[in-house]
Amino acid sequence: MEMRKVYGWVIMMALFCGSILTVLSILLGIATSVRAQEQLNQLTEEEKRQGWTLLFNGRDLSGWVVMGNKEGFYVKDGVIRSEGGKGGYWLRSEKEYGDFILKVEWRVSPRGNSGVFLRCPEKGNPWETGMEVQITNEPRDDLHCTGSLYGLVPVNPRPDESADKWHQFEIHCAGKRIVVLADGVKCVDAHMDKVPALKNKPMNGYIGLQDSHAPAPSYIEFRNIKLKDLNALLGDLLRIELPDNVPPPGFKALFNGKDLTGWKVDDEGKKHWVVKDGVIDYDGKWRDLWTEEAFSDFILIVDWRWSGKPTEMERPVILPSGEYAKTPDGKIMTKKVLDAGDSGIYLRGSSKSQINIWCWPCGSGEIYGYRTDPKQPPSVRASATPRLNADNPIGEWNRFIIIMRGEHVTVFLNNIEVISNAWLPGVPKSGPIALQHHGSPIQFKNIFIKELP
Repeated sequence: MEMRKVYGWVIMMALFCGSILTVLSILLGIATSVRAQEQLNQLTEEEKRQGWTLLFNGRDLSGWVVMGNKEGFYVKDGVIRSEGGKGGYWLRSEKEYGDFILKVEWRVSPRGNSGVFLRCPEKGNPWETGMEVQITNEPRDDLHCTGSLYGLVPVNPRPDESADKWHQFEIHCAGKRIVVLADGVKCVDAHMDKVPALKNKPMNGYIGLQDSHAPAPSYIEFRNIKLKDLNALLGDLLRIELPDNVPPPGFKALFNGKDLTGWKVDDEGKKHWVVKDGVIDYDGKWRDLWTEEAFSDFILIVDWRWSGKPTEMERPVILPSGEYAKTPDGKIMTKKVLDAGDSGIYLRGSSKSQINIWCWPCGSGEIYGYRTDPKQPPSVRASATPRLNADNPIGEWNRFIIIMRGEHVTVFLNNIEVISNAWLPGVPKSGPIALQHHGSPIQFKNIFIKELP
């Protein structure tokens, strides 16, 4: 809104109301509304550094194709809107995508019905040919409610479905793993090989927004649609399948699958770090295992698995800020978990830059030395804290993909980005890599590295 028009409107209101307090209140409301509009459909500087792009510019449907009535979708006040009975069908991206993280905010009318489509071909009903993350507040079961992969994977837990309220989906399509967070809470976590209904779904396709699929006067609105293209970051690493200890193209093996060549270990250490059946099997009774070679910038792949018997334990709850959650009386909040131990991956010769492996509620991938350092600024401690728990059940193999460049690190665990471009101030420029000793039995295999220019 032009400020000249704002002032004129305020003066008229002042004459009408005769109250300076009323005028100030109106001005404050206008300023707040203008700031909110300016912040919509924008990327922060940190999001730009992390590789996010905007799929919706807030002004028009550039970058999108209407697959039905052209008047079925329109842009108003920074949102994409569709109304019931207009026949918009669906709105698809111009480009196809494979592996990505998608963030989208949405608001739906009472008894509304819509959805977000994933990896859809151009032809056919997208909720049948691809996958749909459902949006509705109609009374439906867990397989067809908001947040579900419609008709394919139910939600657990059930998310907030309130009408006339803004919500957010964060959707990870990462190889064969599909994760949905609704308003920050994970409600779907599915592997395409483990869910029969997902086995034949496409691995690439369009992203889509469904029209208001309920009768008038229903509506659906979308805004702040942001995408991180994981193929641009990692190529096909999230979907590549190779024999054990055979490196992907461009990588070299740090573990040859036969012995500990390339690692610093004496005869005593070899009694504890034992190679058998292509696996490094550690009994938890020696010390850290370091590479002989030092590395600077790299992509590191490490597979790991707990081999000890888990026990039920109380472990601290860590907030997204990196701080410990507290009870009303000020004590550290805990949660009961199955715990099999503690380990990690040391980067550049430093135990402070440890990518943690543990069983705490926040999940593995945490950078303990930076999260717990009170001298670090809040932004550093928060960035060193996992965004969600992506660990597989104890006894199953897990995979880290760690990207170290300069003073920043990104961590994928089982294809899910848990640490995004965390800043590690003062981290050494180069150094060896270690498999951490922390007194717990653990196994490693498929340790590959690709040095970056």
